[in-house]
Amino acid sequence: MAGEAALITKGKAKYTAGINRIGVDKYFSCGKEGGMKTATCLKAAKVKAGTVENWANAWATAMGSE
Repeated sequence: MAGEAALITKGKAKYTAGINRIGVDKYFSCGKEGGMKTATCLKAAKVKAGTVENWANAWATAMGSE
């Protein structure tokens, strides 16, 4: 199941990069809200962190393509 390990590694890198973009303090702060409030808080934090293009570029960099 080497393919699964690679997907997990890739997913973990994306997850970590997303947290780093909004900041770990904001991530935990949103998490404390619970349920859909967590989701809306994280979405707002992502918007504040930058544009979709910025996110895509950061993701590509984290994946090693740039």
